[in-house]
Amino acid sequence: MSDTPQPPPQDPPQPPPQAGQQGHDEHDHGPGHSHEHSDEGEGDAGTRALADALRRSFAVLKFIMGGLVIVFLFSNVKIVGPEERGVILRFGKPVGEGEGILLPPGPKLAWPYPIDEFKTIPISRIQQVASTVGWHRTSALAAATGEDDGGGGALDPLRDGYLMTGDANIVHVRAVFNYRITDPTRYLFAFTNTPVLLTNALNNAITYVAAHSSVDAMLRSGLAAFNEQVRSRVAQLAQEQGLGVAVENVNADIIPPRSVKPFFDQALQAKEQVNQDTTDVETKAIRTRQEAENIALRIVFAARNELTNELVQIRNETNRFHALLADFERAPELSRQRFVSELMQKIGPAIDDKLILRDRADGQRQQLRLLINREEKLEFSKPTSDPAAPADGH
Repeated sequence: MSDTPQPPPQDPPQPPPQAGQQGHDEHDHGPGHSHEHSDEGEGDAGTRALADALRRSFAVLKFIMGGLVIVFLFSNVKIVGPEERGVILRFGKPVGEGEGILLPPGPKLAWPYPIDEFKTIPISRIQQVASTVGWHRTSALAAATGEDDGGGGALDPLRDGYLMTGDANIVHVRAVFNYRITDPTRYLFAFTNTPVLLTNALNNAITYVAAHSSVDAMLRSGLAAFNEQVRSRVAQLAQEQGLGVAVENVNADIIPPRSVKPFFDQALQAKEQVNQDTTDVETKAIRTRQEAENIALRIVFAARNELTNELVQIRNETNRFHALLADFERAPELSRQRFVSELMQKIGPAIDDKLILRDRADGQRQQLRLLINREEKLEFSKPTSDPAAPADGH
């Protein structure tokens, strides 16, 4: 291989153009003219197409971005119900002061989270809290339905809840109470979790009231009183702590330990029977006493009527006596005769023998001699004539 320079390679000769192609290749420029401007035109068209595609893509992207911004800005639109009040928290602090914190019912707009946080408070709706102490362990299904799963066995203090009564007995108690929010500001912002405080207050109340009640009253006849005392205790604790709620009512379930429930039932039945017998005896005593009082009232009423009649009769006799006395003073003899005549008319028909004594004309006293043991008069029948006897005068 030598160092002699080689001539540059030359393009191979092009074949002459065929007929019919000269007008297309050379057209008006003549032979030897270059056609590189055709490749540049094709590149400009691709660039323009790409630019148009990018322009349209950016327009769609702008539209989507604008929609997302609008959706983001209106993402915190809330509707406050008729029984609710709304509260806007801006960076964790309520917007407004005093009653102005609470938003009335209706649609409300706030800045998107995390700038604003929207909360609703059921100010008029009744809410419920359940106790977490005092009840035996139950299955999940029984706890959800509120029914007893029927389990038995001895009480395990590490597993089962229970309460001590005032007379040193053991019972299982569970309770729920309904409440309304009266101070939303205190309820929402004064405490981290107000429902937990209400649950603690209910647990305190059922424990306190059970410790001051007898097992007989709690299981037999004192459930209504127990509910009222628990309600009063919860209301007192809620007011002392300023929880901002009003306690409506309490409903409690009370049962003895399940392992000794049959014995409790027997004792309660015996007490109920004693109470029933006592009630029957007291009812009978009340009825007997009422009957005796009614009889006594009738006797007293009859005696008063008789007394009234006797007084009226005595008053009438007194008036009659005074009238007779006046007549006697005016005409003694005539009055005496009239009195004797009236007396004889009254007693005459009942007397068989009558003796009439008249006053002597000389005014002297007369002697009356009576035969006390007189013989009774015998009635003799007249003899009847014998029809066979001969007639007088032969």
